[in-house]
Amino acid sequence: TDIRLISQSLRGCIDSVDITVINVPSITVDNNNLYVQRFESGSPDWFNSNQFGLGVNDSWDLLTQTTEVLSDNSTLWVTNNGSTTYNESEDSWVASACFNIDDLDKPTFFFDGRVDVQDGIDGAVLQYAVMNDTIPLAELNWHPLGNTTSGANWFNSSSIIANPGDQAVAPLGWTGYDDTLIGLTSSIYKLDDVKDSAFGNKVVFRFAFASDAVNPATRPFEGFAFDNIEIASRNKIVLVEHFTNEGISCSDCATQ
Repeated sequence: TDIRLISQSLRGCIDSVDITVINVPSITVDNNNLYVQRFESGSPDWFNSNQFGLGVNDSWDLLTQTTEVLSDNSTLWVTNNGSTTYNESEDSWVASACFNIDDLDKPTFFFDGRVDVQDGIDGAVLQYAVMNDTIPLAELNWHPLGNTTSGANWFNSSSIIANPGDQAVAPLGWTGYDDTLIGLTSSIYKLDDVKDSAFGNKVVFRFAFASDAVNPATRPFEGFAFDNIEIASRNKIVLVEHFTNEGISCSDCATQ
């Protein structure tokens, strides 16, 4: 929504400024109303930093990517500056609508993604923040969702030099590339701790991306892409078992 703000001084001087206000949706997710977003009909509940007039060198775009690396014919969010790569010195993000997951049992975040960046230098991270209606989106207290030892196909580094999401310490996220991999990879993370920390308040998520000042011309990296987001209840529990031999002294350590 475009809004014009007009101010007038006591002496009759008039000035105005035009701003764009984005109405961020509020979505309740519970056991009967799960959240699924494929982006095939647009992105009504995910917004890039450029739409808010924020971020630096934002290259995020919603498009159909059919490059050699992604080979994906569906619509997805991807870092793309028009030449199938991302911008140098980029510090950008794509943020979600506000979610209330208080009545969702075993809440879980699912998505399909792909990272193709300079290993250890550029990267992306998924963050969350508990909403406060009096605080602007850019000023929320953002937290990385997880670490390198949690989730399925989750973060693979805690030392990304470009520091996606402007993290305070040990920049977590996805970095690197795999030339043998074509298409997207499914990732899963439990939201139980997020639900507990929200105390019934709404939660917002964002994929943040950052790069350094040089994107090698000899191997143009494509950056980061995500698609097929679901916030739903885990429908099964994986039971991990191990067996030990009481006659072996070190077996006691394995059972602790």
